[in-house]
Amino acid sequence: EMSTKVDLEWDDADALPPVLDIVTLFVFNRMTDVTLEMVDQKDGGRILDVGCGMGIDASELAKKGNRLVGLEPSHVMLKKANNLSKEQSIDLHLVQGIGETSPFKKRSFQNVICKGALDHFYNPDMAIQEMADAAKHDGKVIISVTNYESLSCMLMKVFNKLRSRIIEKRKVKKDLWDGYGKTKTYRIPGKDTHTGEKTYIETRQWEIPTDHIYKFDYFVLKNALNRHLEVESLVGVSLFWKLPCWRMVMERLPKVLALSILSVSDKIARQFPLFSDVMVSKCRVKNQNRLNDRVQGESDE
Repeated sequence: EMSTKVDLEWDDADALPPVLDIVTLFVFNRMTDVTLEMVDQKDGGRILDVGCGMGIDASELAKKGNRLVGLEPSHVMLKKANNLSKEQSIDLHLVQGIGETSPFKKRSFQNVICKGALDHFYNPDMAIQEMADAAKHDGKVIISVTNYESLSCMLMKVFNKLRSRIIEKRKVKKDLWDGYGKTKTYRIPGKDTHTGEKTYIETRQWEIPTDHIYKFDYFVLKNALNRHLEVESLVGVSLFWKLPCWRMVMERLPKVLALSILSVSDKIARQFPLFSDVMVSKCRVKNQNRLNDRVQGESDE
């Protein structure tokens, strides 16, 4: 039933503007760098990229000698990924499927990564469970996602309120990237997907970009991860991304100076993921799951 909701023809062509400002480009690059740096590199190690898109990250990891499997629901994006791998002469094993119902055997991958895709899934809780099951006992699960309660989102919300009341003297229609109300720390954003919960919080459509389904903040992400994984580290990437004045100032500065300022703010964000624009987590399989698998293996024998 869930697979019927997924857009099998989703295309990223219109997801981003043709030209990115210096701040957005910096955030995307640092998000990729920090995510891939957390991968536990082993010669010939198998890596699963969940929501691989056009396979850019998978291709970079494959160049380092890893064996890459990309899972992606959209046949449009899979075609792009296939074309990219052929252009670069890279061996990628691409599979059409959704993160909530992984077609892979348990404990098949040394690393499982999911960069910037979790808030697109119809059931993030189920997807994290599948990723936890796919990782080997000594493997890692690396998940990165945008923080919708970041410092820049909160400041943007205040900025818009002041602009509407003082400057324009009217209410301004909320932007898709405004700040948002606090999400309960014990809930998956949008609505609770944890079985047994009878209540949920609806996410109003304007609170998140139209191609997103759930919103995440620091507490919600940590809570979601802790249900199925043990978090080894959770770090932040970038500050002030959503502030238009910040982007405008950075664009007008000499590029070298702008990048220096962005790098300093990024280092600060690394220590304070609660306020950062992007959160990157590195997790391991829970000890209890390792024990359960061992007991199950012994019983099968």
